[in-house]
Amino acid sequence: MSISLFRPSVPPLSAYLPYLEMVESNQMYSNFGPLHDLFSKRLSDYFLLQPSQIELFSNGTMALVAALHSLKIAQRPYCLLPSWTFSASAQAVVAAGLIPIFVDVDETTMQLNAEILHSVSEEILKKTSVVLIVSPFGAPLNLSGFKELSEHFGMKVLCDCAAGFDAVQQIQFPTVISMHATKSFGIGEGGALLGLDEELIANARAYSNFGFMGGRESRTLGVNGKLSEFHAAIGLAALDLWAETRSGYFVQATQYLNNKTDSDTFQFQNGWGSNWISSSCVIRFSDENLKRHKKSQLLTQNISTRDWWESGCHLQPAFKSYKSMGSLSNTLKLASVTLGIPFYRGIDFCSVDKIFQILNDV
Repeated sequence: MSISLFRPSVPPLSAYLPYLEMVESNQMYSNFGPLHDLFSKRLSDYFLLQPSQIELFSNGTMALVAALHSLKIAQRPYCLLPSWTFSASAQAVVAAGLIPIFVDVDETTMQLNAEILHSVSEEILKKTSVVLIVSPFGAPLNLSGFKELSEHFGMKVLCDCAAGFDAVQQIQFPTVISMHATKSFGIGEGGALLGLDEELIANARAYSNFGFMGGRESRTLGVNGKLSEFHAAIGLAALDLWAETRSGYFVQATQYLNNKTDSDTFQFQNGWGSNWISSSCVIRFSDENLKRHKKSQLLTQNISTRDWWESGCHLQPAFKSYKSMGSLSNTLKLASVTLGIPFYRGIDFCSVDKIFQILNDV
């Protein structure tokens, strides 16, 4: 029997059927309908924001594109972002009309930090519109030092927390989350932009609605990127069940943490399963040969794994023509020693034991 890597999850039909009946009763299926507005209001309450400080989108990538497009600064064509990210981050940068420049991350946290940006030339920083910081696999972000850099060079900062619904705390910079069915807070498909700058949120909303701003005239460039009433219905049910869903992920993660022996051959992300949770489990091996060996052993036992972010965006064919700052040695190191292993709510004890018998075997 094979063990799958993940299991997409949304609330059960019984949980969102009452909301679907509301959609049918309202006979409004998109275009900022009443369920869209209710879902937006409840999400803003959850994140301790005002309703005007959040906007919903058809998916997380669309939320990124809308945010990046709205943050662009004239005569500043660049967006600095880590190569160690899912390709959607880089695709969104290009789609928003910016030029990506790939930078390295800290090897320990797997995140871009302010210190790394100090190694970027002032010439590039002064031509940069946005610094895109990416949460690795849903981990909390360390934003220390970015405010000072932003103010000094006039750059904007955007946080890509696609998998980080649980880890997003107090909003300092505009933040994007994904609500794809593979995420811990899954509604099938959807995304959200959170931010204190209400003008930014309004501009991003306009971008998702053909550039309309209160009328039928396109005041700015835009596309159709709105969240449908059907997905808002599932989102409302997901919020109803979030405490239970979140608890279930922690229970599952605790089983993983308890199954690991004291060996230093591999490690979980710092705080995963104890301080924060996501829908994936990415472990780090002590060296690339061990990773290669364990990956092969897992595959032999029909246990799925994934190199989530491959070798970094800068080496992918779509982005090889764009500039990278330095050798990106930490990105390459992380690609060689990290591995996604099966993790989802409801994975059975026998499967977990089978996975960790292989991982713990020195």
